[in-house]
Order: sequence, then structure tokens, then C-alpha cells
Amino acid sequence: MSQYVRSGQRSVAEQVLARLTAIYGSQKMASMWVQTEKPEARAECLATWNEALAPYPQETLRKVLDGYLTADSPWPPTLQELTKAVRTEIATSRRLASNVATLARLPAPSDVAPADSPARAMFRTELGRFLAKHRVCA
Repeated sequence: MSQYVRSGQRSVAEQVLARLTAIYGSQKMASMWVQTEKPEARAECLATWNEALAPYPQETLRKVLDGYLTADSPWPPTLQELTKAVRTEIATSRRLASNVATLARLPAPSDVAPADSPARAMFRTELGRFLAKHRVCA
């Protein structure tokens, strides 16, 4: 477990579990972790959580954990549910970044169509028909 703890800091798993405890309360967290009362079992669980969460950016983990503040679920997520939420957040962020990049490459829209454009000619024709039909003075 020491590979996850640097210079006395809490591991990623300890930070995540502390945040989930703050959100869901110690009673619900304790009921999920009842089998980890023995130090070796707790160490194994923390090592598993650290291993599973290590590949993900901490900023993404924070964003996902903050989402649980307003989540409808009355229970904290399991490790599988949490990693799925993190992967979904990463995919969504990448998709959004790709869409923004695509939009940035598009030419700026023109405010006015050229005077000789077919669209403008069709608009003038249709406007003339509308005005004639409804006897609107131009």
C-alpha cells in the first residue's frame, strides 16, 4: 500500500472514501465496509481501490465525487459503479472537447447573403407573392 502514499499523504482510495463518507455518512459507509474491520482486510480493500483508481486523473475523480452530492442514490457507489462513472465522465469530456474543436474549425457564419445569391432572389420572389396576396403595401 505504501506505493500509493507519498510523504505522509492519504492515498487516493482514502481520499475518495473520506469524501464518500462526508457525502453519505459514516453509518452507510460502515455498513458497506463491515468486513474490513480487520487491519489486513482494510489494507487489501484500500489497495484494490487504489489500484482501480490509479489510472484516472484526480480532477476527474473530484468532479465525479462532487456529482454524488446531488445524486438520487441513497447509497454510496461501489468501486465498479465509481469507476464506470469516471470512465463515462472522461468519455463525455473527450466528446465535448472534440465537438468544440470541430466548431472552432468551421468558418464563421455570414450575417448577410450576397446580393446575387439564389437564396436572396427566392426570398424576394416569395416576399413579393406574400405582399401581393395579402395586399400589404410595400
